[in-house]
Amino acid sequence: MTHATERDLGPLTWIKGEVDNALARAAEALDEAAAATDPASRMQFAQAHLHQVRGALSIVGLDGLTQFADALDQLLGAAVRGELDADARLLTLGRRGLAAIGNYLDELAHGAIDQPLRLAALYAEIQTARGRDGASPADLFFPDLSRRPPRRRVSSELPEPARQTRLRELRARFERGLLGWLRKPGDSSGPRLMRDAVEGIEQTLASTPARTLWWASIALFDALAAGDLSPDLPLRKLCGQLDAQLRRTLSGNDAVADRLMREVLYHVALAPASTAHQRNVRETWQLDALIPEPGSAVSDVPLAPLLQDLRSRLNAAKDTWDEFCSGGASALPHFETQIRELAEHAKQLGRPAFVRLLVGLEGFLQWLRKDPLQLRDRWKSPPRYCWAMLP
Repeated sequence: MTHATERDLGPLTWIKGEVDNALARAAEALDEAAAATDPASRMQFAQAHLHQVRGALSIVGLDGLTQFADALDQLLGAAVRGELDADARLLTLGRRGLAAIGNYLDELAHGAIDQPLRLAALYAEIQTARGRDGASPADLFFPDLSRRPPRRRVSSELPEPARQTRLRELRARFERGLLGWLRKPGDSSGPRLMRDAVEGIEQTLASTPARTLWWASIALFDALAAGDLSPDLPLRKLCGQLDAQLRRTLSGNDAVADRLMREVLYHVALAPASTAHQRNVRETWQLDALIPEPGSAVSDVPLAPLLQDLRSRLNAAKDTWDEFCSGGASALPHFETQIRELAEHAKQLGRPAFVRLLVGLEGFLQWLRKDPLQLRDRWKSPPRYCWAMLP
């Protein structure tokens, strides 16, 4: 199962060469399909290679990336079967998906955290192309569900008849809150009533495995009561699923689907942690590490040409800086322009930290241009820090 802690790169290293080759062959097949009078056969080759990639990703436990590859696989399969037109738009989307998988793996191999949500925008495009609007980013959200909440000391356990009665009362309270919230989404009384009901459910089920879901759900309704989550359709559906889960519990089925648990944790991760319980839930499943920084979407173009271009720009900027440090004051405006252009091109990497470094450097240059004589020996090397940021 994918999780946010430091990943053992051994298994990834073993499969990466095979995966890279399969991705390259799949991309070649899509290029051939674009020029073929009957593209379906070439797309079938691309899909076969993508099958190989998906299997390897699944073996090493990259669940989110596996889900992404599966959606792309199904898109190509629909074109092979004639359900979708293998037009230029679909082929371009296929190549973008293959490039994103390869780039994501390269970043993991260089020590990046496994954050499949960085693929969410492209994943939504793929699902929309398949005719599946409204794809949830939670499809790519895979916290480590083997983790469990802190132990609760149960002073006394209700006998089964009393337990059932208590759960029915709590479900009725939950449904009153849910109905009130659906009627008046801006009124916090409904979410608060649901939150109180869920807390009671968690206490009643404290000695069962089902407790984990309801313990996490308390944080969900904390956020909903505070107005930190939008009452959109996915959230309304989730609340309905929790009601259905409680109905199953009343019928004697305490099993909780992983997908339901992931949906709850996904919404908890999206909201700010304003209560101690929210912070406990986020810490238990390391949710903060799974939410990517804004602007960190995985590039969907092959990165090798981009990296080569960025390195070339960095080398040119370094030469300009050296010229300025050697006494050529006129080189400073040119260097500032080079850094500004470099920051703009670097956005395609999906690495906000690198862009922030360049923007910060640009601010330093604006300060320096006011009086170039402020330069001292100790300031002559700041641009060199940029080199370590590129893979």
